[in-house]
Amino acid sequence: MFKKIVFIISILLFTAGLRAWKCEGCPDSYKYGYDVYSNRNYLPDMAGRLESAHGITTYIKIEKIKGDYDMRGVAYACLTTAAAARDGKGVIVIYLNDLRKKGVILVSDDLKAVFPEKYVEALQEDILNNLQGKWYLRQVTLLAKITGSFVYMLEKNTMTRQQLDEQRARMIVVDDPVYAISLLPIISDIIGLFYMEPFTFLFYYPFVMYFLIVRWFGMKFGHTGLLASNAAWLAMMIFTGVLIVNRLNIYFPDYVGIFTIIAGFNIPLYSALFALNRNEILYAAQNYLTDVTGGFDAANSFEGKKWGK
Repeated sequence: MFKKIVFIISILLFTAGLRAWKCEGCPDSYKYGYDVYSNRNYLPDMAGRLESAHGITTYIKIEKIKGDYDMRGVAYACLTTAAAARDGKGVIVIYLNDLRKKGVILVSDDLKAVFPEKYVEALQEDILNNLQGKWYLRQVTLLAKITGSFVYMLEKNTMTRQQLDEQRARMIVVDDPVYAISLLPIISDIIGLFYMEPFTFLFYYPFVMYFLIVRWFGMKFGHTGLLASNAAWLAMMIFTGVLIVNRLNIYFPDYVGIFTIIAGFNIPLYSALFALNRNEILYAAQNYLTDVTGGFDAANSFEGKKWGK
């Protein structure tokens, strides 16, 4: 039994040395399909697929350097070194600073026609730098999704719809038109707040926007302004919600699928509870609106009877 274990480990180490893709500074678990906790890791699959199917070498370098420095310059030096061994062709470099939770993605000149700059920039700024270090996403999963995105850009025209759906959890569909809208300035900043802290954003964002659009602006124009500002607020919530859900479906389609199943079971239940207790719920909402916040005619929020005058 011991000899078998030694033999298997030797084979794994030998094949790891033959890999065309490199991961310098990575934990050893990044190089294999499963970690010690049996979590599935798709990074070797995606990076290996770039090499075996497309002749592209992926070079990942993770460093822990304190202070400010030219990360792009270091990444370019890595690209130059890696490209020299490949005659200047077919190299992707992903450089990370694990302390700063920032990174740079570069491709060799021969790949720039295949991977448009705007897509590479989206992978770097919106995905690598926005999602790195978040509690809900492992670093190795993030790297797998980024390398999988390059696979997607190379193979999307040959993939069937079923194949694409099967691979969505391992790649980012960067050329989605709705996703492109969410990358626009200001819109991207707002959505970035959601990824910084999702639960806090979901709690505060609707209330802050309601105060700005309806109570601060809309109520200055009487009843018509109130109706119009409420419609504008609702439209903005729907617009932001669609962009966020679309991003979630691109970044984490597996999580969205689980949420959809849970919602499918719970929405009918809560709908039935609302139908059975509709009068009590509406009365409580009306009581809160008039007695606590002071209603729509109050000069400021929270000037109701229960707070005193």
